[in-house]
Formats: sequence, structure tokens, C-alpha cells
Amino acid sequence: MELIIYDDPRGMKGYDPQEIKIQDFVTVQAQGEAIRKDNPNQFQELVNQGKGEDLSIILYTSGTTGQPKGVVLTYDNTLLTGYYGGLLEGLTENEEILAYLPLAWIGDHIFSYAQSYTMGFCVNCPESTETVASDMREIGPTYYFAPPRVFESLLTNVQIRM
Repeated sequence: MELIIYDDPRGMKGYDPQEIKIQDFVTVQAQGEAIRKDNPNQFQELVNQGKGEDLSIILYTSGTTGQPKGVVLTYDNTLLTGYYGGLLEGLTENEEILAYLPLAWIGDHIFSYAQSYTMGFCVNCPESTETVASDMREIGPTYYFAPPRVFESLLTNVQIRM
């Protein structure tokens, strides 16, 4: 690891910047702004150098077949899966979804982010974990992805209210 960027200094006093390169987010933003002033086209130039086989994310398995493992996914892995999954489901730019799944889970990356990037629909985020149900009623998602336990919980709630 070359650099750790933090946005909240709480808990950072034990780290020695001489030992581990750490920097606060405000400083990084200021450095970026200075670079942008000196070379206003650099961002687009760097974006244009990107390739589908570049590392997109490292996610960790649940370890159902042993110890959890880091899974390296490329942009092609995530974006092509999102695109073809969106085509299969008939998704359009008119969908509304709620991104409430854990960020470290592959489901959120494929079914929220990758599909929205490739299909052009709107991703809504809940205000908090406690408000997911009410946010869902407010948003009225047209497309909803969840693991089985979420659907089981919904079914249980309906049956209890009946």
C-alpha cells in the first residue's frame, strides 16, 4: 500500500506519517486542484488510458468452502456482467433502484453500480440502515435485487400483518 487517505482524524493519532504514508482528504483535494490547474486535460487523458482488464475491485468471499479469499475483478468482469444482466432483465434508463446492500458484496457492485453505469438508470441510497423499508416505500423501486434472507423477511412481515 502506498498511501492511506482518511476523512476523519479520530483514531489516526497512533499512526506515524514517517512510517506509513497517510494524508487527510482535504489535503488530497487541494493537491488535486493544483494538478488540475497545471494540467486541465490530465483527468481525461488518464481516463482514456483505462482498459477493461484493469483492476476494478477486490471483494472477499464468505469462506463457505474454506477461509475467506480476496477475489480480484476487472472492469470487464463487473461492467460486462452488469450490461448483459441488464439486457437479460430488460432494464432501461427509466429504472429506480435502492442500493442498500453491503458495499463489500459483489451483488451491490453488479446489480447497483455496474448495471446503472451500463443501463443508465437511477440508484437511490437509503438515509440509514434503519430507514431502508420506509425509503423503499418512498422511492418505489422498479427493479429490486436481494439475497434470499431479505425476501424471507419480507414474506414473514406480510404473513405477520395478515
